[in-house]
Amino acid sequence: MFAQLSQKTIELLEEKASNYPFEEIDENLNNDNSEEKKNQNNINFASEEFLNSLKSVGQFELDVGLNNDLLQNESWDEYLIQLQRCSLKLKNLKEKREKCEQILKELGEKYNSVTDKTSSLHDACDRMMSEQTQLATANESISASLHYYQQYDWLLKKLATPKLSLTGTLFTQILSTIHECISYLRAHPEQNEAEQYIHKYEQCLSRSLTAIKAGVLADLESCRQDVLYRQSRFAAPSQDGGGRPGILSCVDNDDTFALLYGIFGVKANAI
Repeated sequence: MFAQLSQKTIELLEEKASNYPFEEIDENLNNDNSEEKKNQNNINFASEEFLNSLKSVGQFELDVGLNNDLLQNESWDEYLIQLQRCSLKLKNLKEKREKCEQILKELGEKYNSVTDKTSSLHDACDRMMSEQTQLATANESISASLHYYQQYDWLLKKLATPKLSLTGTLFTQILSTIHECISYLRAHPEQNEAEQYIHKYEQCLSRSLTAIKAGVLADLESCRQDVLYRQSRFAAPSQDGGGRPGILSCVDNDDTFALLYGIFGVKANAI
């Protein structure tokens, strides 16, 4: 290969040298001027044309050498194909990397958004829990206050019972409820209908006292009637025909008063 390149170079140089314009040598000139003429007939190696010729020869040798190497070594084609494949793979990897970076960026933004929303949700839940606690407390307070207003209807219904027993536990519960409701409403005059319900419970209390008064008077009247009955029975003469005196004449006055006191003593505890 190098021999061919050298031969081709020599041929190109010979072609360029043959076409170069040399001046004809005058054989009739004197020997004194022979040296000067010899110098004039020499090639000007510093001329631009000669340099361009050498440059063309060098470029030709380079092109020929590269072409010969590529033709002689077929593995360069395989290397080129592999290089193209690697370049394509690198391009695909670059695209995938850019996509992954974009996905990671979007995931980061979504994560931050979810984090902010979660924090806001926790704050809202805390506020709702606090409000729920406040509402539960307010509900209990309202229910406790409403209890003292709702007892009015129950008291009216019980006081309107025809056969209400003054000696039973129900009447005692009625009086206790009236006292509790009046005490609570007087302790909380800022409530809207407190004064109005105080008057209502006072009316219930008045009805209860009236019922107590009527019951006491009824018991006393019952005792009086019982005493009168006994007096009439003890003082009446015997009806057996013997003319014997009544039972009351057979006992002294102390025993008579003791017997009559027992009638009042039976209902004293209830009164």
